[in-house]
Amino acid sequence: MTPYPVSENQTLEWLKAYSEIPETITEQKRLAAHTPNTEIIKILFQGTYPPEVKAELAKNPHLSREQTTKLAQHPWAGVRRVVSSHPTLPESALFKLLDDNDWAVAAETVKNFTPQTPYSLWLYASRHANPMVRFYTKTNPHKPSSVKVASSPQKTTEGT
Repeated sequence: MTPYPVSENQTLEWLKAYSEIPETITEQKRLAAHTPNTEIIKILFQGTYPPEVKAELAKNPHLSREQTTKLAQHPWAGVRRVVSSHPTLPESALFKLLDDNDWAVAAETVKNFTPQTPYSLWLYASRHANPMVRFYTKTNPHKPSSVKVASSPQKTTEGT
């Protein structure tokens, strides 16, 4: 059985020593989603952890803008879907997620729009080529009333 860490110092050493052992994924995921410790976040962010751990890391409220931007480019769509709701994700990264090859990433991004979402993103999503993205734009309770969702795809340009 793999010993679990007790102190923060032990946690750092434990992460380094047991990162490749499948039995430790549950603990890695717990740490990834909740730790405020920037050293632990850095190890989990830079390490070669499974996508499930990276997806949990994408939920961590203590991530920097740089870290969320990088996770928004992760090869696994599940990570990109989770990070799309992170409050530190910059507008430019949200535009890229709306153009993601996986329509579910774009749809999840729109589902996470809030009253604070820039108007340009709402407008862009309202004209999206994918009907599911337009559907989630239309049904989002935070959609500004001035945003009219297209019934069919329209040519879109970022920021218009």
